[in-house]
Amino acid sequence: MTTPDHIKSILDKASQDKWIKAIILRIDSPGGEVTATDLIYYDIRQFKEQKGIPVYVSLTGVACSGTYYIACAADKIYSYSL
Repeated sequence: MTTPDHIKSILDKASQDKWIKAIILRIDSPGGEVTATDLIYYDIRQFKEQKGIPVYVSLTGVACSGTYYIACAADKIYSYSL
């Protein structure tokens, strides 16, 4: 299970690595809690603004509710179905 703290720790680690050129999040989720979703959205937006590193989201499988809200924080959203 992914939590806002987990995502924040990944973004913090990426922000300290000079070799990171972009973040790609692969999301397959039916959504989640409103507060957790909003925290993840905010952390992604803050990361992009402070570091200037693009964030891309790949939606796979299920992408409902809060999943799409989180994806809206990205620079680009890619979605496909099988």
